[in-house]
Amino acid sequence: MKNEANKKIILNIGLAFILFFNALSYYILYLQANNVTDISSGVFGIERILLLIFGVFFIFIGNLIPMSRRNSFVGMRTKWSMTNDTVWKKCQLFSGISMILLGIVFLILAFVFPNIIFMFVLIFTVIITDTVYTYAAAKKYGDKA
Repeated sequence: MKNEANKKIILNIGLAFILFFNALSYYILYLQANNVTDISSGVFGIERILLLIFGVFFIFIGNLIPMSRRNSFVGMRTKWSMTNDTVWKKCQLFSGISMILLGIVFLILAFVFPNIIFMFVLIFTVIITDTVYTYAAAKKYGDKA
């Protein structure tokens, strides 16, 4: 690995993915063991479970991203965020905060308005917002090396 400083972050993100898919697998095993045929019914419908899992996942990832150094593997990587280290740090901080906020919104939505389509709309909105921010940060801080 070229950048040893990001090794711990990459391992933590890998752990987050493993935990994410394990949680989903355990929920599916629970449904199978209890012969549940309608996964939208009950207190723990699939929408609610996905929002809870994604919420925790985004909060975890949002805490890790600002610690990453400029690389081509982890973080909010666009051609603009890779301009220099200053732009990289500002973009990762912005992206980390937006992911944490998204995770908190998901946790709230899980109990108030569990809706998968709305979840994907929010994810898409955060991606667009973070990408626009990388462009703005590159324009503002790109000349300062």
